[in-house]
Amino acid sequence: MMADSPELRKQFEEKLAADPQFAADRNARLQWWYHRSKYDPGDTGRYPIVRVWEKTW
Repeated sequence: MMADSPELRKQFEEKLAADPQFAADRNARLQWWYHRSKYDPGDTGRYPIVRVWEKTW
């Protein structure tokens, strides 16, 4: 992904430099890339559940 998207690479490197906690947490770095990949499910498979209250009087 870094090779295919220089802008994404730049954003990642800026976050690494600006956030030492992020830079030290390998899981946070992995999640950052995962959420920007085509494999992140996002809202796929979610159904909105809403209860509608109607006035009956």
